[in-house]
Amino acid sequence: MSFMTIVEKKSLEKGRKEGLQQGLQQGIKQGRQQAIIVALEVKFSKLNNEIIDLIKRVESLDDLDYLLEQAKLAKTLEAFFTELKKKVK
Repeated sequence: MSFMTIVEKKSLEKGRKEGLQQGLQQGIKQGRQQAIIVALEVKFSKLNNEIIDLIKRVESLDDLDYLLEQAKLAKTLEAFFTELKKKVK
């Protein structure tokens, strides 16, 4: 039977917390991406795969917030696409 040292326990706890935080961030990111897709589909109907793929490549939550606003404000899908291309790296 092996016992963990205090250092090992702290390291394990830190790893769990970091993993949970990364999972939370990933979930938030995916939720925002999906919100953009839904907003565009409601406004413009069916989206092509290129736009969906580009939205899913955006990593920054700030960029996703910006794109969600643009999805709401864009007069045309082409106008949104122009803004989207600026945010994809």
